[in-house]
Amino acid sequence: MTVRPSFGLWLRLGLATICLLSASVTVLAAAWDQLTDEQRKLLAPHQQDWPTMTEDRQKTLTLGADRWLTMNVDQRRAFNERHARWQTMSAIERNILTQRLQNYRALSDSQRRQIRGQMHRLQKMSPERRHELRSEFRKLEPQERARALQRMRERQRERVRERRQH
Repeated sequence: MTVRPSFGLWLRLGLATICLLSASVTVLAAAWDQLTDEQRKLLAPHQQDWPTMTEDRQKTLTLGADRWLTMNVDQRRAFNERHARWQTMSAIERNILTQRLQNYRALSDSQRRQIRGQMHRLQKMSPERRHELRSEFRKLEPQERARALQRMRERQRERVRERRQH
């Protein structure tokens, strides 16, 4: 014999679910009032959707607003330029950049430090020298590129070893 739940049980479960869902929406909606005036001003375009957003999405937007508020004029200008470039990219280009960022984040701290050092050295070069290096690299055959990259890695490891010895 199969025991079937009564209609009253289903009704109580349904009401409990609705109460829980509405309570969670109320908690999320209350979070808007907990934002600072500056955060609310920046996030105003999201106010209507705020109550239904996930907590992670709210947190991401809030952290972004906080970051914006700590930027100086030049940093904000640079951000706006990068954002404008992002807006003009195709979905494929955006996916490639997103994948590269995920790959970067997956690196160890020492690997990221190494990449930042390489970027810093590259930025210190004159634009002409950077262009020259890129042109030379692009002209290489794939196997030659791989060897060149391997030599660069070896030189970098050597520099790291030297720094550790001193």
